[in-house]
Amino acid sequence: MFFRLICVSLFLVLDFEYCFSQEDSLLNLFNNSNSDTVRVNLANELSVYYYRKNPEKNYEYANTAYRLSEKVGYSKGNITALANIGSYLISINKFDTAYFCLLKAKNKAIALGLKKEEAIAKNRLGVYHFYLGQTDSAIEYFSQASKIFELAKDPVESCKIENNLGAIFRRKGDINKALISFFKCLRFDEAQGSLSNIASDFNNIGVAYIDKKILLTLVSF
Repeated sequence: MFFRLICVSLFLVLDFEYCFSQEDSLLNLFNNSNSDTVRVNLANELSVYYYRKNPEKNYEYANTAYRLSEKVGYSKGNITALANIGSYLISINKFDTAYFCLLKAKNKAIALGLKKEEAIAKNRLGVYHFYLGQTDSAIEYFSQASKIFELAKDPVESCKIENNLGAIFRRKGDINKALISFFKCLRFDEAQGSLSNIASDFNNIGVAYIDKKILLTLVSF
């Protein structure tokens, strides 16, 4: 794959990676669990699974998670559900309502000191601003989310966001910052031994260097 991130539609795909074989397992666990908190978590996972596959079910399970988490006072699940609802609303261009949900998720996560949930909400806010063409705000939120995941020792999520940042910086012509993000991904993927991702990282880095050479050539004229 020439780039792990080229078009806008992939911004949310990188955040939502699920294997299709998980559907039956998730549904079976959700339908048979007697624990409300477990059902909230599973509903959120099902919402993520259906994000591209079935928008109606995507919203249905996010809303189920939100209502049940409100009922039982489960804050983590509630914040994740709000973030999932916000992502669904972005996908149907209801940006004002999406922003309300994502901002509520972010503020609640910060107030409760839930760093992972804060990072998730900020990452989705980055997507929101990117879709509206507000690149600087998108970069700010993506950067904050990546840093939180990095400090939380979750390099997988951080790497996904750094790929997004690298692609944005490259499109803006800020090649040096793009390279910083792409090299962060390369270091992580090398540590994991992920050959396909390493190949993608080298592609991204190589093309960024080509861009840099072209820009330097243009400046010299």
